[in-house]
Parts: sequence; C-alpha cells; structure tokens
Amino acid sequence: MGFSIHEIGQINDRLIHLKSHNQQSNELSSNSNTSTSVGTVQTVYIDNLHSAYLELGDFFNLPSCSSMNGPDYHSVQEYLDQVLPLAPKLFEGLHLLPEPRPKKEIGKIIFVKEMPSVGNQKFLLVLSIDFFYLGGAKACEVIQKSTQELTSSIKASRIYFKISIVPVEEIITKRNRIVGFNTFEMKELLNWKQTNEGSSTRILPITVMFDDIDFQEQEKLLQKVLNINDSIWKLGKIYTTTGMDFLSFSLRFLTPDISLIEEQWAEFGSSVWNRISSLENYIDGKSEDKDIQEFHRFLEKHEVESQMSASGNLRWKIDFVS
Repeated sequence: MGFSIHEIGQINDRLIHLKSHNQQSNELSSNSNTSTSVGTVQTVYIDNLHSAYLELGDFFNLPSCSSMNGPDYHSVQEYLDQVLPLAPKLFEGLHLLPEPRPKKEIGKIIFVKEMPSVGNQKFLLVLSIDFFYLGGAKACEVIQKSTQELTSSIKASRIYFKISIVPVEEIITKRNRIVGFNTFEMKELLNWKQTNEGSSTRILPITVMFDDIDFQEQEKLLQKVLNINDSIWKLGKIYTTTGMDFLSFSLRFLTPDISLIEEQWAEFGSSVWNRISSLENYIDGKSEDKDIQEFHRFLEKHEVESQMSASGNLRWKIDFVS
C-alpha cells in the first residue's frame, strides 16, 4: 500500500468535511422533529471468529485490490464513495494513515484521530477496517473472482472493524495531517507477571505457527484493574473491551459512532488511564471504584443476544442505547 501526499490529502479533506456535514444534517433533523428522543439503538454484530462488524442493510461493491500490497488510492476512493453515505458516523473527523499499523496488516485501512490528553499523555483513536473480504459469498455476490495478483470484488453489506483508543508517545504529522504515530509501551504492565509472581516463564509467549504475541495474561490484568466482571461486561468471552495493541494498553469500543465515543472518553477516559498507569494502587482489586463508575455504566448498556447467521454460523447481536 502506498499513497502520495496529494492522495492522502484528497481523502482526508473529504473525511474532515464529513463531520460538519453530519452536524448540519442532525440540526435539520432535530428542528423538523418535535417528538421527544428516547435514545438511539446502535447495533453491531460479532461473528463466530469473534470479529466485530456493522451490518449496513444495503449492499456495496467491495473493490478488488492488490493481494500483495493491499488497497491503493483508487480502491479506497471507490470504497469510501459507497460506504460513507451508509455509515458516516463511523468515519467522521478521521484521518487515513498512509500505511497500516502494523505494516504487515496489508488487508486493512487505518483511520486515526487525536483524542483529548490526560495530563501530559496523548491518545489516539484508531479505526481499523478490513478491506480484504471476510466470510463466504454466494456466487451471485461475486463481481470479480480473485487472481494471484488481485483480491476478489464482492457485493457486501458488512463493514468489519475495530476501534481502539491507545496512549501514544508521538503523533507524526505532515501538512497538518496525521501520517503516523509511535506508541507508548506499557512496560510496567508487560513485566507485571514476572515481577509479581517470580516466575521464569516468558512474559510474552509467542506461538510458533503464526508468530503472534499472546497478551492473554495482560488482558486479564487490565480487566482486574478496571474492576470488569461478568455482570458489568457480558461479552468477556466473546469480545474483550480492554487489550494490548502495539504493545500498549487499548480501550476497545463496539459503538460505530465516533462522536459518541468522544463523549464517553470525556466522561471516563481520565479515570481509566489513571488506573492503568498506577497499577500498584489497584492490583489488589480492593480499591473503591467510584472513580470508574461512568465506565462501568457505559459497559452495562451493551445488551447481547446470540443468533444464527445466514450461513448457519453462530453470531452475537449487540445493542447499545445511546
């Protein structure tokens, strides 16, 4: 994947203008609607491989792209032409990164936005979109079959995504656009298992087959520090709301609405980060949780229901009332 500065600017200008357009649309909608709002239900699904996706209700053509280098400028433009009108709240105010993070994720396009700092610590919201098609497709949904050089083009109705907020050490900009970032590595969290248990076991066991890092112990610790349990977050075995991305703590969202995530971050971002950055004060799990109650209330609003997908696989339907 590679984009010129001009190409990145073209895409980012379009994304930046999306927020003002949505605000104007919302104002017109609220002025013409005199009824009292009782909250908006936002629905996201999780497939049997524990990947989250947004069901659009309308089909779009997922463009073909290089199987070796991922999507190029024209395929991303074609994708956004179709998807932005269907899911504008998922993209508003974001910047497209010139290359995915990590670089090996050639089948994804990455969007970012700087979030309010906590003290001196900077944060980024990172939206990862799967561009390579996930799941089976009927013969009638295949527009162009894949080749050795190109992926298939599919008639799709889903956006597979992951949204995380991560602490960063440096945000790299060019022409006032975010083009990269260096993460703030949570070394204290990564080393906790060894220093507290006195074990000689490797902290980050690596699987031989996939060369991936297993952060299971760190994710369990994050949940313990934030007092997350089954009654607060019912999706623990299906989708973790805390984790390690880029060797750094991440807070993960299933809400496909960037503005709503920004509102929630303003309410509980500081208390979440203060706990994670002060592990020794909270590791016993006996501390009062009044400083984290807004975060717990947000998690408790997610309702889950198991279903069967059209292909006969198990999936989970998650509703959140904002």
